[in-house]
Amino acid sequence: MARINIVHTTEYTYRNPVGLLRHWLMLRPDDSHDLRLHRADLVVEPEPASIHWKHDMFDNSICFLDWPETLATDRLRIVSTLDLTHHPDGQPLPRYILDTAAEVFPFVYATAEIPDLLHLAEQRTSDPHGSVGTWARRIVGEASTPNTLDVLAA
Repeated sequence: MARINIVHTTEYTYRNPVGLLRHWLMLRPDDSHDLRLHRADLVVEPEPASIHWKHDMFDNSICFLDWPETLATDRLRIVSTLDLTHHPDGQPLPRYILDTAAEVFPFVYATAEIPDLLHLAEQRTSDPHGSVGTWARRIVGEASTPNTLDVLAA
């Protein structure tokens, strides 16, 4: 995992003042399982009359900049700053913490919890061949330890 700060500056200087037409900017990376964008800042000089964002047909985030027709400038400066985290192997898995009474499988729920959980243990559909039970026993058998989290992972 790497926290990355990217600052990209584009600057144009003109011999004589010019008018600025609409600019389309692609500044943000696509969101994905291995990338988390924490912050994105944009500074434009001269300041545009409007800034708006849309997604194109490929789901890219596009920034549109528009200036007044009357604007004449000899300089355009665009600074994009991104603060992101890159997880090359994907996001880290969550760390679960269990009640100590449930750390070893199988475990028994506390008596006070049983009324709330009873309906979850009811079989809703017919399983005349015991397929669900066979599948569950296989999964439990594949767990590397009787640790409940290992059983759930299996």
